[in-house]
This record gives sequence, C-alpha cells and structure tokens, in this order.
Amino acid sequence: MVRATALVVGLALAALAAGSCAEDVVGDAVFFCSAVAPCGAGQTCQACPGESANARASVCAPPGADLLTRCGGLAGADASDAADASDADAASDTAATDSVATDTADAQDAEDGDAHEVLVAPAIAASAAGGVAPLGVVFAVGNVDPDLEVRWDFDDAGAGAWPLDGLPRDRELAIAAGHVFEAAGVHRVTVTVRDAAGQTASRSTDVEVTAASALGAPVCFANTAGGAACPDGGLTVVGNFFDVLMLQSSAGRKRVLLRRGDRFDAYSTTALANVDGVVGAYGGASAAPVVVAHDLDVMKADQGHWRVVDVAFEGGDDDIAFLRATAPVTLVRVRHSGGARLVASTAPAVLVDCDATTAAATFSSGAVLGGVLGGAVTVGAGPVAVAHARLGGGLAGPNTTCAGNAAIVDSEVALAGGGAIVGFGCPAAWEVARSRLEGADGARLLGPAQALVHDDVAVVGAGGSGVVVASAEARVAHVTCWQPEGGGACVRVAAGSTGAEVVNTLLAAPSSSVAVADQGAGTVTCGACNVRADAAGLFEVATPSARGDFVPASGSAAVDAGAPAPGRRLDAGLRCRPSGGGWDAGAWERGASGCL
Repeated sequence: MVRATALVVGLALAALAAGSCAEDVVGDAVFFCSAVAPCGAGQTCQACPGESANARASVCAPPGADLLTRCGGLAGADASDAADASDADAASDTAATDSVATDTADAQDAEDGDAHEVLVAPAIAASAAGGVAPLGVVFAVGNVDPDLEVRWDFDDAGAGAWPLDGLPRDRELAIAAGHVFEAAGVHRVTVTVRDAAGQTASRSTDVEVTAASALGAPVCFANTAGGAACPDGGLTVVGNFFDVLMLQSSAGRKRVLLRRGDRFDAYSTTALANVDGVVGAYGGASAAPVVVAHDLDVMKADQGHWRVVDVAFEGGDDDIAFLRATAPVTLVRVRHSGGARLVASTAPAVLVDCDATTAAATFSSGAVLGGVLGGAVTVGAGPVAVAHARLGGGLAGPNTTCAGNAAIVDSEVALAGGGAIVGFGCPAAWEVARSRLEGADGARLLGPAQALVHDDVAVVGAGGSGVVVASAEARVAHVTCWQPEGGGACVRVAAGSTGAEVVNTLLAAPSSSVAVADQGAGTVTCGACNVRADAAGLFEVATPSARGDFVPASGSAAVDAGAPAPGRRLDAGLRCRPSGGGWDAGAWERGASGCL
C-alpha cells in the first residue's frame, strides 16, 4: 500500500519535538502532487527530504516554503501527539487528532535509525469545485492502495437516506464516489483511508454550491394560460412544443421550468445556452412535466453545467438521447420510458434518483446513484461510481482507455444474456463491494490491472462463471456465490493471471458446481477459497431472491472457516469482522455487530 516514510534523522526529530509541525497541512494550501490533484497557482511540486521530485509524498508549496515543517507534517506530526511507544498502536488514533497520518517516529526509532512508516492521506480528484445546485460531483481517491478502507463524508447532513437500502447519502465507502449537493453553501468533503493496522489518514477539499435562484428569473413553459404563476417573477410562454418554446425564450436562458402535469412534444434538438443552467419543474401538480421525444435528440449541452430536475421523458428509439452532452450534466429525479438513451455524454455525468424502465446511459465518467435504470450503462475513461442503484442491463466498459477508479457499491446489477461488467486491461482500480451481480450467462467481471471484488454475492445462471479474474493483481475476497445445478465456477481465474488472490470464497450450490476454477497455471494465492456449503439449512435464508440472504446459520460450514483478511473488516451488511472464533467464509459474518 502507498505509504510515506517518516524522517528519523536528528534534525527532523528535533523539529517534530519542538512542535514546528503544528500547522495543519490538510488545509487548502497544501496538496499532494499528482495528476488528479495538481498544485495551485503560485505553487510548485517540491520533494520532501529524501524523496525524488513528484514523489507521492511530495507537497505543493510556494517556492522557498518551509518544507521541513510541511514534510514533517506529512510524516504524521501533530503538536498534540506524544511520540512514544504507545503510539505505535494506532487503533485509538482518529482523523480528528491526526488528520494527515496517525503515527510519529518515536525515540527508539531515532536510536535504532529505523524508518517508522505512516499512512499517507490520499489525494482527492473532484469533477467540480463548485457550481449551481443541484450540483453533481464525482470524486475519486488518488495515490492510494485499492485495498485500503475508504470513507467519504460530504458535509451534507440534510441529504437524507437512499431509498433502496436506507444508508445515508452523506457517507460513502468506495475508491470512487458521487454526490449531488442540493443545499447551497460551502461543503467540506473529506476522504479518510484506514489500513489493516487501524491507522487512518484524511484529506479534505471544499465544494461551493450556489442556489439556483442566483441564475435569475426563469422562463416558464405551460400548455395553457393561467394556473400556477412562474416563480421569482419569471415569464410564462404558452404552447405544446418544447423545441419551439425553447427557441422563443431568450437566447441567454439559464432557468427553464415546465409546468407540472403538462406534456410537451420535441421534434428537433434544442441547443442549451453555453452557461450553467437548469431545466426543471414548477407548479403544484403532483405529476412531473413530460417531454416526448420523436426523431432527434431532445437537448444538447456543449458548455457550462446543465441540470435536469423533476422532469419525465417518453418515446424515441436507441439512436437518440434525451440529453446529449460534451459538458458536465446532472440529472435528479428524472423519469424515463421509451427506447432512447437517457443521457449520452463525453463529460462527467451524475444521475441520482432517476427511474428509467428501459433507458441506457452512456458517459465518459460519472455516477449512477440511488436510481433504477432498466437499460445498460456504458462508461468510458472514468472515474465511475455506481452506488445504491439497480442496473437492469449491466455495466460495460471501459477497456484499455480507462484512466480513473471505478466502484460498484451497495447496488444490484442484473446482466441479461451474455452481458458483463467489463474492465479488462484497465490500468486504474476497480472495486465491487456489497453488491449483487446477477445474470443468465457469461462473465460477470473481467478484471482490470487492480480488481478488488469483496463482500459481494454473485448470483448467476447456468453456464456462466460468477467472477472472472483476468489480471495479475486482482483480489477476490469474501464472496458468496449462488450457482444452480450445472452452473460454472463461482470464481474463474483466467490463464496468465499470475499473482491473483482469492480469499474466503463461499459457494452455495449443488455438488456439481465448483467454487474456484484455476486456469492460471497454479499462480493463484488461495486462502479458504474452496469452502462450499449446500444452501439447505446452512443459511438463515436459503434462497437467492433477496438481499442479505446468505448470513450463515448455526452449524454452517462457512462459520470460522475463512482465512484472515485484515484489510477487509466490513462484511456485506457493514458489520465488523471477525466475530466468534475466526473469520467466516463468504460475504456475511455471523453474529457480527455494526461497524459504522
């Protein structure tokens, strides 16, 4: 895992002891030098003593800055820290007291000349630093081992909970995450990483959100005159054709509101103004306004950041999109039915609480959060986050072109036919956690350079393998896999996948199926990876039809049968591992209590 080595030479220790590192280096002025978190204006990437330029633990600072103070801080110094033997156990340290790293070099280190390793705070990549509400932002960690536990705090306590699983919207656990900020103000987003030893390290960045009313008075569309007044002193334009009404409104429009309960037709494509803007709804009716697509894309956005909120779309075929964009877009509570793609974007796109019966979505990087999409989602370069969502058509891409982390967490992905979750050849990290992967046939995951599949249940049909590992550094841990009679292996390690690791995989299936099929010529490290248990009587609920249905029952072969995996302390239900006499195999730990 990515670590920085504390300086233990006398000069550095003297500086630490003198308290010269009381300055908080988590603030806005100091960031790690990396492609995802470049240095700000007037700053250069400067190496800490003993490190090469642009190293992962280097800092951004003005020329001539006190690097000893800053690099000492990166080594874990805090004015309130006591550098003694008791600090070697970081289990009691928190990000609040050690915001960059938890341990410091102690006196014994100085005597021995040993280097004392500390956990380094990750860089944060964010798709936007601010904008108009609702603002969708995609986040990813940089310079961090994908096997570290990662926690996000979006500083948005009023965001509520996800309807699919009841988990708070204000938190996330993944190497890539997304969030929609609907409350105006400055939100301090913090990411905290935790390693197997219990050390934590944090990094923060601010997202400034402005209320949509700051865009000025809206233009309101209605089918008929009368009814609800346009808010904020806006002008009402009456008609049935969305594209015509858009042409009639001012060229610099920033807020377009459709009256609830009304229907509009679109026969041509509306080019949205090159500004930050909102297409939303107004009025007291309960039904969302509906825009019906016909022959062409409904809208396109080439600049600015447009939001589509509380609007429904219908019609179209798979050759068109309701929103086609080359600039960032956010869709919130959008309903869709028909064959057209909901969104096709070459820029970051965030979809939250969207409900699309058949729609597909295509975007370069972005997030699908808390929604139900019946069609496939195709992604490009990344980063990509799928969280608290249901995808009915699978997730495909990227191949060799991806550059950002991707995460599928607390979600359900149903793969029709031979569909697959694909990341083959991807140089970035992919994580699948606490999710259900379900399909009739074919591979579920083609592993990228760093594939981490953990705390999942893979429910697959006859003829297909549950998880296909096809990379050198892939790690599959704590997976419970349901296979019907005659089904493929729960985990299949492809030929040439040297160094792959499979830990605590549990197969709940008839005797003709296998847990792990190794085609990698004996190159797989396998800890308790062939634990199997027929479902009857060995799980609290023994059907593959509902989430949370593979908690081991008393007497199950899974209980205490797993190999220790200290880097993964959470089970599929976010409870602490281990519980009882040892680690349980599979995604759920029997008898465990909450860990968050």
